[in-house]
Amino acid sequence: MSDSRNSDDDKLFLEAEEPEKLLEGDALGADQQTGADVTGEESAEAEPTVEQLQEQLAQVQKEYEQEHDLYLRAVAELRNYKRRVAQQQAQQMQYANESLLTALLPVLDHFELALQSAGAADEPADQLTAGIRMVYQQLMDVLGQFGLEPIEAAGENFNPDLHQAAERQPVEPGDPAAGMVIAQLRQGYRLHERVLQPAQVKVAVADEANNTE
Repeated sequence: MSDSRNSDDDKLFLEAEEPEKLLEGDALGADQQTGADVTGEESAEAEPTVEQLQEQLAQVQKEYEQEHDLYLRAVAELRNYKRRVAQQQAQQMQYANESLLTALLPVLDHFELALQSAGAADEPADQLTAGIRMVYQQLMDVLGQFGLEPIEAAGENFNPDLHQAAERQPVEPGDPAAGMVIAQLRQGYRLHERVLQPAQVKVAVADEANNTE
């Protein structure tokens, strides 16, 4: 009898509990649904618009162009630097013997003076003159292999970059020889395009004092 009563009480308790569970389940489901809706709304709000994507693309394109421009400038500067270094190295090699050749110029001058003096001597000295001339020519050939060149002077128009006017010869105004080198007093030399020693020359100069016009 007591067992039957207990069973009926338990049944009533379970029946009373089930609606509460159903209510709790509905509430939980509603909360989950609400959370899903909120998440969906947030994800919808986080998704960028077409305008935002276009702005981002434009910004990336601008940054790329700036970086590309810097890259091109760096490449151009590097090429210019390599070209300058190559030119400097070539110039250094081209004029590497400048000091040695400059130091030998007085020797060449003395050779020329010796040849001029020997040429004025008597017949027995001709063999000595020929020997000096041969040694002088050999020396010039060797120095020429290293870039030394004599500067042409006699019969040329006076050039202050190549010639040094040591003497002046007055001539009549209008004389075609005016401004020309009529004699070379000392040989000039240059190394490629660089003058090591200008030629000392005698220049014909128009004498304006004789101009009666």
